[in-house]
Amino acid sequence: MSLPLLRASWELPVSQTLVFTPWSKVERPTHPFPLSQLPLPLTRLFFLGSGLWASGETFKDELAALENAISQYGTAFTNLIAGISVGSEDLYRNLPTQIKNNSGLGAQPADIVNYIGQVRSATKNTRAEGKPVGHVDTWTTWVNTSNSAVIGACDFLGMNAYPY
Repeated sequence: MSLPLLRASWELPVSQTLVFTPWSKVERPTHPFPLSQLPLPLTRLFFLGSGLWASGETFKDELAALENAISQYGTAFTNLIAGISVGSEDLYRNLPTQIKNNSGLGAQPADIVNYIGQVRSATKNTRAEGKPVGHVDTWTTWVNTSNSAVIGACDFLGMNAYPY
């Protein structure tokens, strides 16, 4: 989705609520701060699901982007955060069948747990402290006992589901 189209999708009547996850892939690789387009949506009524990419070597940039948004926008940003998602389908993409099918980078459960801890440390003593931190993945991930450490570390579990 292009940034102009993304901006247009934020133009909702004030009576509506938008759940939006600004993955940093929107502006990567030229700008590590994915939330630079926030002034427009901060003028609207919506809840923000803040997402950090958790596969590969980019997590430190993701965490810095979250810290920058908290610092730059303060409560105008943090009051809108409904939850912070640490990754999406990282555990699913790390399954042997997905690796064999070249599904993209994934992450180990211990990595996701570590990243969740880093988010909690980064938000400590900020207006984002105490916001729910979780992970989004497929339903098969949540019933796989090898991921129980991630489940235990999360305040919420998100699920991606597709009807096909």
